Formats: sequence, C-alpha cells, structure tokens
Amino acid sequence: MRRHFATGLPYAFIAQIDLAEAAILSPATGVLPTEGRLLFFCDIIVGCYDTGTRSCHVIWDRTPAEEISSCPVPEDLAAAEHKYREEMRGISVTYAMDVAVVEREGTNYGTRSRALKLAAEFTFPHEMTDEGQSFWAMSGTVPYPDQDEVWHRSKLLGCSDPEQGDPRWDAVVALEYGVQHLSGERWRECRTDIALKARDWRLLLQLDLADWMQAELVEGTVYFLIQHEDLALRRFERVVTVHQQT
Repeated sequence: MRRHFATGLPYAFIAQIDLAEAAILSPATGVLPTEGRLLFFCDIIVGCYDTGTRSCHVIWDRTPAEEISSCPVPEDLAAAEHKYREEMRGISVTYAMDVAVVEREGTNYGTRSRALKLAAEFTFPHEMTDEGQSFWAMSGTVPYPDQDEVWHRSKLLGCSDPEQGDPRWDAVVALEYGVQHLSGERWRECRTDIALKARDWRLLLQLDLADWMQAELVEGTVYFLIQHEDLALRRFERVVTVHQQT
C-alpha cells in the first residue's frame, strides 16, 4: 500500500451526480446542494484495505454546465491500466479465458462511461444497519431478499445495503479509534459507543463495483460516507470511503 501511495497515481473517476436533477426527485435530496455536480473519485486498489479519507476524493463542482467538457484520462493512470490489461491478457492465454471479455470489462483504473438516470424509491432499511436491526426487531421478522438485488445496486443517499455490517461503524472505528479493525472482544466493549457515534454519519453514495466495472467476476461495494455537519457545511473533502465484499 505504501508503494502504491508513493506512485501518486490519480484516483479513478467513478461517478458524477447532477445536483439539479437530484433536487427535483425527492425531499430526501434536500440535504444536497441544488447546483452543480458532485464528482466522485476513488483509489479502488487500496480502498479495500484502507477505510478513511486517503482512498477517495469528492468535489463539489459549480462550473456552469455550458462550460464543462470531458477530459482525457491522465497519462500515468492510462499507462497503469494498459499495464494491467497486458497482464490480464497473459493470464487469459494461460488459463484459456475469453480475451474478449477481458478487453470489454473495466479495471480498477477506469471503465467505459455511461449515462444513468436518478430515480426516487422507497425501501425498508437493510437488516445489517442500525436502523434495520431496530426496525426488524419490532416487526418480529427479518427479510431474506435476493442478494443480487441487495448487493448489486448503487444508490445516492438513503440507508446503505451492507455486505458485512453497517459501513458507518467502520468509519467510526477508523476515525475515532484510529485503527482499521477492532478485535472481537474490543468490539463488544465499544459496541454501544460505536453505534451512538455512527448516528453522526450518513451515506452519500453507494457504488457496486461489478456494476461500475461492467464485469462479472468482481465483488465489492464502496460506500462514500459523510458526517451530517460536514454535509451541511459542504465539506466534501472530509468524505470517507468504506469498502466491503463477501
């Protein structure tokens, strides 16, 4: 990880949210700015090992729409992706894999761009979040939805769909306790405090990596989290990423 960070590669550009479009969808989006766009960048390579602010960057861009244009991928990032694809071609030959699939799918450095449309929806909280545990305890039952529907989806705001546990817990552990993981015993000791501090956090964006890479043999979800106060003050530089996978 230290060697990777030392290369200083740009983060992969993974999403752009039109805030004017989001503003008309639902009262729930009222916490967001209503002009410009949010640009999401992430270092997917080390993100799965490093919860915090080092693996992501979020920019609130207020450039007038008529002045924006697409930019080419930075040369060093493009070179890293080219090297990765060359390695994958060699692996494809060795293991008789379909080279066409390797060429078509995205990588940790980038993928084919595509336009997606925001849509408002209502869902019950996931059972592995704090809200979900309380909600389903009161209802006396726990749902078992199709995992492809739960894990392979992206969303803006709302309640996260964890693959392991509420990602806000991970954010609290990393920022408040200064470690990536707690031992089982330490977790049980701090569980109440972590759950209380997690209420200061909310989901900003959830991104399914298989969907983003448009690839089949990819696992994992990246959660962009922000504290309520930081969102109110538009301090998007304080966004934290949590990476989970089965």
